[in-house]
Amino acid sequence: MKDWTKTNYGTPKSWDEIQREKLDAELDRVIDGPGPRISTLVIGFFVAAIVTAACFIGLIYLLLR
Repeated sequence: MKDWTKTNYGTPKSWDEIQREKLDAELDRVIDGPGPRISTLVIGFFVAAIVTAACFIGLIYLLLR
């Protein structure tokens, strides 16, 4: 632990440091959140479109047979 002189133990943080840490924590929480990523939504949309098209083609095939 040679870098103990570089720490700021006992020194109060400035308002800017506190706000920056809060912003970083909020960004990490949002990025790592449970919500689906955009790429997952796009892939799901394309899969749903392919399934819908396949059902539509199958319905037309059954009606014209």
